[in-house]
Amino acid sequence: MKIAIIGINNSLINLSKQNEVVDYIKLNIMKQGKIPSLISYFNNSVDYIKEILNKSFDIVFFVGSDSVIYNHNIKENFSKIFGCRLEKHNPCEVAVIEYCSMKGIVYSSHEEMQAFFPTNTQPIFKRNFFSNGFVYKFCSTQVIFLPSDIDFVKAIFQDNIVPFFVNNMDAGDNIECMTLRCYGILEKDLRALISDEINSPSLSVDVVSVRLDNIIYITFKSSDTVTVQPIIADICSKLSKLIYATEDTTLFQTAVNLMLVQNKKMVLAETITQGEILTSINKIEPAVIEKGYVMSNFDTLAKEFKLPERVVNQFGKYSVNTVYELDNLMLENSSSELAVFVLGDKSAKTCFIAVGDIDGIHIYKNNVSDYSTSTKEMLAETTMFYLIKKLRQNDLQFR
Repeated sequence: MKIAIIGINNSLINLSKQNEVVDYIKLNIMKQGKIPSLISYFNNSVDYIKEILNKSFDIVFFVGSDSVIYNHNIKENFSKIFGCRLEKHNPCEVAVIEYCSMKGIVYSSHEEMQAFFPTNTQPIFKRNFFSNGFVYKFCSTQVIFLPSDIDFVKAIFQDNIVPFFVNNMDAGDNIECMTLRCYGILEKDLRALISDEINSPSLSVDVVSVRLDNIIYITFKSSDTVTVQPIIADICSKLSKLIYATEDTTLFQTAVNLMLVQNKKMVLAETITQGEILTSINKIEPAVIEKGYVMSNFDTLAKEFKLPERVVNQFGKYSVNTVYELDNLMLENSSSELAVFVLGDKSAKTCFIAVGDIDGIHIYKNNVSDYSTSTKEMLAETTMFYLIKKLRQNDLQFR
C-alpha cells in the first residue's frame, strides 16, 4: 500500500502545528504496519494537489492549517479537482454553532465557512470541536483532509481514520510493532549506534526525536519473528542505558505511572526550570506531588529549607555538597518517599539535579549553554529520566 502525507501551508517557515499532526499520522500509520512512501509540504494549489493524486497513492493525507479561511480555500481547490461544488453541510454547521455557543464565540460568516465541504465528500466532525475534515474516494485514491489541530485529529483518528487502513490492508498482512522510548542521545548518534540493525532487511526501524527524547518504532512480519528477535535484542543491548519505556509513552507519564504503581509521592523544588516539571506533572496526576516549590533564586530556596550558613560558607551556593544538603533537608521535612531538586546557575552555566530517597541521593551535574525555552524543557525532561532511573533502580532490565 502506498501512502502519502502532505502538509499544505502558505508559510513553509512556521510548520510546528502541521508537523505535530503529520508526525502523529505517520506514527499511527506505522502502528498499522505501514510506512509512508512520501511526506512533503507545499503551497495550496490545484496543480500541486493534482500532481500528488496522479502518483497512484492508495491513501493521501492532506493536512491543512489552523486558519479557517486558508482551509476553506483548500476545500475550494479540492471541489474543482473533484468536479463538484462547495456546499454547507448542515449537521456539521450545527456542531460548529454548538461549539461557538459553548466557547462564547459569536457565530458569523467566518465561523460558517467551517461547515462548507466539497459535495459528496464524507465530513469528519465532532460536536465538541471547531475543527473538522473530510474523506473522499478520488478514482482509486482515498483522500483524507485534516486540519492542523492535533487534539481533533487524536479524537477522531481511531474511529474515523483507522478503518480505512483495515479495509485497505493487503490480504494476509500480519504485522508486529514494537516501541522503545530512549532518552539522552541525539537522533543522528542513535541511528549511527544501531545502523546495522536499521539496515536489516528483516525489519523496519523508524526513529522520531524531539531534542534528546527518541521514539523507536520497530515493525516486522509475524512470520519473521524468529529471525528478528536477535536483531531486536542487539538494539536493546546497545541502548540499554538509554531505554526508559517499552511502550509509546512520555518521560513524565512514565515517571508518574511508576510512582503510582510504587505508591510513592515526591517533594519537588525548581529554580532554573521555572516550574516546567511541576506544571507537566500536574497535568497528568497532581496527587504524586506532596509539595512543589518554584523559586526565583538560591537565597529564597535556602531560606525556605533552612539551609545552614556553614554549608554555603564551606562549599558555596552552587556545588554538589550544597545540593545534597538541600535535597536531604527536603526529604527530612516531608513525608514523601522522594525528593527532586533542580538548581541552576546562569553565571556558571551549570545545572544540578538531585533525586533522593531513603536509600540515597544521586546528584547529576549538567552543562547549560543557553537559557531558551527549549533548554528549560530539556532540563525538565532530563530530571524525569533521572527520576525514572531512581524508581527503577532494582529493575535489572533497565540497568
